[in-house]
Amino acid sequence: MNILFIFLFLLFGFLILAIAVANITPHVTVHLLYREFLDVPLGFVMLGCLAAGVIIAFAMGFPEMLRLRFQNRQLRKRFRHLEGRLGPDLPEAPSGPAPTPHPDDTLGDVEPPPIREFPP
Repeated sequence: MNILFIFLFLLFGFLILAIAVANITPHVTVHLLYREFLDVPLGFVMLGCLAAGVIIAFAMGFPEMLRLRFQNRQLRKRFRHLEGRLGPDLPEAPSGPAPTPHPDDTLGDVEPPPIREFPP
C-alpha cells in the first residue's frame, strides 16, 4: 500500500512539474491580497498553487492526526492497565506444532448426507 502511494505521489509530482515547465514562458499578472505582481511566469503560479494546496491539506489534517495520537495513547494506557489486572494467572500458550489426527480416527457410524440434485 505504501509503495503504491509513493508511486502515485511521484507520478503526480512529475506530471505537475512537467506542466509547470511547459508553461513557464507565458507571463501573467497575479492579483493577490491588494498587491499586483506583473509578468509572473505561469509555471511559478502553478507551483505556488500546488504548494498552497499542500499547506492547506496539511493544516486540515493536522488536528485529526493529533486526535488519533491522543486516542492511541489513551487506548495503550487502558490496555496496559487491563493487562496488569489479569496478572500472571493466564495459562501459557502451547508451543510447537499442532497435533495431527491419527488416520484411523473415524466419525463412527455417521453416514454422510445424501447428495441433492437441483433441477436445471
